[in-house]
Amino acid sequence: MLHFLRAMLEKKTQQKLAIYFGVMIFINCFVFWRSAHGIAIGLSDFASFYTAAEILREGRGHELYDLNLQAAVQRSVMPEAVRERGGILPYNHPAFEAIVFLPLTVFSLQTAFRIWFSINVGLLFAVIGALRKYLPLLGQAPFYLWAGACFSFPPIVITLIQGQDSIALLFFYCLAFIALSREAEFSAGSWIAAGLFKFQIAIPFIVPFLLRKRWGIIAGFCFVATLLLIISLGTVGFASLLQYPNYLWKLDHDPTFGWLVPFRTPNLRGLILSLPLSIYPRLCAALLAILSGMLVLAGGFAWRNGSTPKYSSLYRAFSGNLLMSVLLSYHILVHDLSVLFLALLLVVENSLGGSDIVGWIRIATWACLALLWSPLYFVVMRIDRLDILAMVFLILLITVLIPSPYRKTLGEQAVK
Repeated sequence: MLHFLRAMLEKKTQQKLAIYFGVMIFINCFVFWRSAHGIAIGLSDFASFYTAAEILREGRGHELYDLNLQAAVQRSVMPEAVRERGGILPYNHPAFEAIVFLPLTVFSLQTAFRIWFSINVGLLFAVIGALRKYLPLLGQAPFYLWAGACFSFPPIVITLIQGQDSIALLFFYCLAFIALSREAEFSAGSWIAAGLFKFQIAIPFIVPFLLRKRWGIIAGFCFVATLLLIISLGTVGFASLLQYPNYLWKLDHDPTFGWLVPFRTPNLRGLILSLPLSIYPRLCAALLAILSGMLVLAGGFAWRNGSTPKYSSLYRAFSGNLLMSVLLSYHILVHDLSVLFLALLLVVENSLGGSDIVGWIRIATWACLALLWSPLYFVVMRIDRLDILAMVFLILLITVLIPSPYRKTLGEQAVK
């Protein structure tokens, strides 16, 4: 594998990667340009965050999950977006997250979006800077390739366009990975819990640690989760907090909000519901439960090496856990896949660092990586078949979790 690493670091290879990333960035910029009008009038997802923050600014936190109040705010702040969308974009995140956007309400919607956009870009550069130090093989690549890889990854660009919070989730999980590599388990659990604003990903992610009895991680997770619960309680009150699960359930089953429909979404649920047997709901539910249980057990198996942060095991376990969490998430959209930027980097680092990887595993791994770093996202969004992504995630997860015969890895050599 050493010759492969040397080839990757050659100038010709770097130039080819730079050209490919450049083409992808050009495509992403075109998509951004096409979205400019929608961003200007408030059609982006950022509108829901701004709405929630406006409600808090008015001192009506206890009514945060009142759709009528949300509608009144959006018709006042972004009337053209409401008309074009044919309705409102409801706020469906935990109450504690709305506080983050509260300072932005002193600005107009457009200015607030630009500020949040800048914060997201800053977080991306922080992710790049941090990971270059903890991925010894990929860390040898020049900075411009890292930046190219980041801004050519379609889910990240879609997050920037939508003004979503998925880049913050990527940032927190990078910090969790770094904490685990330093054997700081309480800190790792704390960073994982900081991502509970997307609890549909955070909860599946923490389950394998519970199965492996990694109590340091669980303690950190529970500590921060309790703090966030207290903050939410202080923000909206006990009654609204109890109302939140029912509120989410109603949104998920309200045909008014078509973007919440689970069919053909990039997760296990969407993959199963896109199959012909979807006409048998009980069979689908049973199949989903069985496969979900198998994935959770596989995630627990990936962490079987306990707390030893060996590179070959940590990279595989963490990336596998991220892929498993995405597949098990109850509700997920393309921008939520930004967190897989970390997973894919770990897969690449592990593939470069491992020796004697079985041939078909290597081929399947690199094929999946190539697909997931391509315009495939825009194609499947266009044809409304996001479940295709779930199939790629599942194949990649299998290649990550299958044990390969390793000698001392190049990653360990590089660190030494």
